[in-house]
Amino acid sequence: MAILIGTLVLARRFGSSSFFHGFLVAVGVFLSLDIVVVHWIFRLHRVTAGPEANVIEPILVAFGVGFVIYGLRRERRSSVTPRRRERGRTGCRGRPAPRPRRTPAAGTRRKDATMTTNGPVQRLSTPRRIDRRAALGRLLALTLLVPPAVGVLTGCGHRDQPGMGDGGMPGWMMSGYQMMDAQMMADMPAIHDLLVRHDTIRRQVDDIEGGIRARTTSDPSIAQLIQTHVQQMKARIETGTPIRQMDPLFREIFEHHGAITMTVSQIPGGVEVTETSSNPQVALLIRQHAHHAVSEFVARGTDRAMRPTPLPAGYRD
Repeated sequence: MAILIGTLVLARRFGSSSFFHGFLVAVGVFLSLDIVVVHWIFRLHRVTAGPEANVIEPILVAFGVGFVIYGLRRERRSSVTPRRRERGRTGCRGRPAPRPRRTPAAGTRRKDATMTTNGPVQRLSTPRRIDRRAALGRLLALTLLVPPAVGVLTGCGHRDQPGMGDGGMPGWMMSGYQMMDAQMMADMPAIHDLLVRHDTIRRQVDDIEGGIRARTTSDPSIAQLIQTHVQQMKARIETGTPIRQMDPLFREIFEHHGAITMTVSQIPGGVEVTETSSNPQVALLIRQHAHHAVSEFVARGTDRAMRPTPLPAGYRD
């Protein structure tokens, strides 16, 4: 925010009024598009990791819209004033008013007649002034290209960093070269929000014959996310649609998805999940997933999700 204010002050002080108005519009468009598209629609990241982002981001969008409206209105007013002044200099038919004829002062010599035989003097050609509206439109068009360009460059430039996985997916997905399909795009928002708000989630896991029974609850605002995420993962298990394929435990679970029985019951504040298998080896995978994957995600959030989960002791495929 301090950088934004400082940049606006510099643009106002050292730039022309048209430049400042165009800069305001550019900043406003960028703020609005970035937050609405990247933060709210695709939910790739937030301004902060806490709930205060729900307050800060609408304020920034409001500032962005205000910058756009103010910049366009001020530029329109400043462009109307010169036209009115120019209109006042013209005659009644729109032609320039005739200049008063100057008479030479007494005693001055007349110019040599040979000076007038060369015809009228040609004016030097000068570049046409750029219209303010055209300049503002070009700057606005350039600004519209900035968010997608920044997103592409960021995805390419951060491919090897811890926060991003191959294919531009976040590192906590651990999906390797798995394509970002429609189902993945639908599942990512709930996973991301649950990892960010992991400290508000309560979880209890009990071992039962052939697997586990887990109760996961939270505040009402998070409970719906939990229920949505569990149903999405249940559908993946039933259809064998894998996720986190760079994680050895998840890879083995989806290799044996047909041997897993999963039931989900909604309870106040969240869900109760029973997951079992008649195969003792798959039961080991189920317990490892419940205790050392999901429960650790709840305890430590994104940092834990970016690390793989080892296979359970005694497991052999």
